[in-house]
Amino acid sequence: MPNLLSSFQALITRYLRPMDHSRFLPSLLDKQDGQSCPFQDFHSQYLRCLGDYFHSVQNTAGSERPLLARCRISRVELMKKPSLAQHEYILMYITIDGAPWADQPSRVGKLVCERAGAVPEDSSSSSSSSSSDTTRQKLPESIRLSGAPGPRALDQYVVYGPDSNVGHLDDVAYRQEMSPTSSLPLTFLFAIVDVIHEDSQYYLVLTRQCYYFALLLYRALIQQRAAELKALTMRDPNLIVNEGDHTTTHSLLAGTFQVHFKLVGGDDIEKHNARLDASFTQAFAAWQAKAQGREDIWSVGKDKDEALAAKDEALAAKDEALAAKDEVLAAKDEVLAAKDEVLAAKDEEILRLRATVAATQMAGSNAVSTAES
Repeated sequence: MPNLLSSFQALITRYLRPMDHSRFLPSLLDKQDGQSCPFQDFHSQYLRCLGDYFHSVQNTAGSERPLLARCRISRVELMKKPSLAQHEYILMYITIDGAPWADQPSRVGKLVCERAGAVPEDSSSSSSSSSSDTTRQKLPESIRLSGAPGPRALDQYVVYGPDSNVGHLDDVAYRQEMSPTSSLPLTFLFAIVDVIHEDSQYYLVLTRQCYYFALLLYRALIQQRAAELKALTMRDPNLIVNEGDHTTTHSLLAGTFQVHFKLVGGDDIEKHNARLDASFTQAFAAWQAKAQGREDIWSVGKDKDEALAAKDEALAAKDEALAAKDEVLAAKDEVLAAKDEVLAAKDEEILRLRATVAATQMAGSNAVSTAES
């Protein structure tokens, strides 16, 4: 019933919410929904897309950091398939700035990371379909003859949109919810995957299979000791009862095959995590530098834009000051013009008075001359 309800809610959300697929993880990484990709190619694609996005907004005034640069892991789950091989993988929920997955507008997509088996001997393509138990390969004869301990491990990602129902038929062995402050950048994931693959490049059925990869990756991501992990209630009919548990609760144990065979234990994972911890840190620093190098392009352009904007503001302020001075001078000119008008009026009055006096004097002189005659 919970699965049916979740599917119904996802369906309603899909039809009622405007779908902008350009902001979903497959589109951001130029991938198809459900497309798998070897981890090396996926990491390169991330850097290429990140650089392209930063370059595209470099000359855009007021631009924000590209959406891909703001993607963070807000939830991590270790999944176990209820099939014969009981394949295990990591399922991550990606949101903007690490917002909780419950915040639907912040959802970007889901990302699977797994050791899907061995690289096929004739493999030449990195765009195979989503992995399953059938992807596991037998040891190629050429590798047996070469003396290598086994075939190359196929560590890969599968990218999905936020509304995908990936994993809905599988069991969640462990789950870790993260807050925005504790959410993980994708570069942290990439660093851990790089180190794990470099340390265990071969697919070994008993020691370096999907169980080992998933549990070590989960341990390194959430930074919690394996002994402290609490398994979730499972749906698989082959129930496993924790030792000392007298309740009716049954939990799914990671690293086990067909209930009775435990291939990977918590103590082993702790030893490998401690052994690789320094390498995780170094690889993460290197990945941060790679991502920062792409962002510096945008930052430099943004700094230049801000400097030019500041200069424009300074010039505008100067123009305003000059305009104010012009207004003051114009006011002074008006005052002087008014004074000139007053003086001109006085001059006209003086001239009029002089003309009147002269006319009066002339009239008086004419009157005297007439009287004498």
